[in-house]
Amino acid sequence: SVERLARHAVRAVDRRRAPDYAMRAGELALKAGGEARGAAHFAAAASVMREERGDPADPDAYELSLRAADLALGAGDLEIAERALAPLGLASDRVEPELVVRRALAEAKRALGRFAPSEAAAALEAVRDRFGGVSPALGAEARMSWGLALLEAGSLEPALEVLRAAAEEGGDARAEATWAEALVRADRLDDAERAVHEALARAARAGGEAQRQAAHGALAALTETKDEPAAARSIEATEVSDGPGEVTGLRVRAALAAFAEGDDAVATSQIAAARQAARRAGGEGWAPLIDTLEQTLAVRADPDARYVAKIVAAIDRLEADRRPWAASLAVEALSHAHLALGDPGAASRTLDRASGLAREAGHHSQARRLAARARAHAGRAQDPSAP
Repeated sequence: SVERLARHAVRAVDRRRAPDYAMRAGELALKAGGEARGAAHFAAAASVMREERGDPADPDAYELSLRAADLALGAGDLEIAERALAPLGLASDRVEPELVVRRALAEAKRALGRFAPSEAAAALEAVRDRFGGVSPALGAEARMSWGLALLEAGSLEPALEVLRAAAEEGGDARAEATWAEALVRADRLDDAERAVHEALARAARAGGEAQRQAAHGALAALTETKDEPAAARSIEATEVSDGPGEVTGLRVRAALAAFAEGDDAVATSQIAAARQAARRAGGEGWAPLIDTLEQTLAVRADPDARYVAKIVAAIDRLEADRRPWAASLAVEALSHAHLALGDPGAASRTLDRASGLAREAGHHSQARRLAARARAHAGRAQDPSAP
């Protein structure tokens, strides 16, 4: 088989022909639906190509490594992506700006996959001077990804500046949708609503799964912040997306919204779907948050305080990893567990904590919403007859 020939060639049986065999094996793997296997073959081909040509900055090898990294990231295999990207850092000063920016984008996606948004932002900021020397489409993609990384890192003001510029460039619906989500986090809801409508219009004109998912995801975020029923909106966004990381986040949001709406059947289905999508996304980063949702669901079905300890342990993991936004969502789930146990006072204190974490993460509208809910539950704790 071609795969066997590729393995033999890479192991020095025929080094000269090894890149061709490995690339053919990669193409066959892609046709069979094996993105990660294809990525591994392309990374191996690039490695041998650099060695045989004696040039670490060989443009063909650089391009092939980037293809391998993109495929691996799409398959949720961060290990192969890292292996493909590792040789490129030393050579970046000697290649075309287009390749340098593409490499920074891949590094940023890998960092976001490891829940390291500050690293992602740094990777793109390091090449910001190259954005003007690349194609308009790639420059827009780089700016949008940089802004998203800043947003996820909690750097709200810099994110707003970068994303506003990306949206004003007339990019696709993803740029407008990411700008809308930044406005939601800044609690500029009127501006966010206009941006969401523009994102939906751009997505309708252009089509494309990624654009529709981004626009519907922004609509779900806006709906949630306005304290309107949001579970259905998040589920709608998953129906037009195949990105496992994006789908996982939307499923988590849908489950939390379903708790608030009192619909445990929807919460159950969304938690199971989130777990499945997280496996596809690779890594264990989503596990603590999904664990809190599962334990909260268990409390609601069987009010027993023993589940709370597991929720608290998962929250501790998220805080130890310095992920305040994910921790805020997990603490919000804990408040629903306290309510199921008949303790609105504990729910109020928990929501105050969730509000502080949301503010730390740069999500001001969510912080405001959680603080308002905390006050409402505090009132019920003092007067059980209060609405």
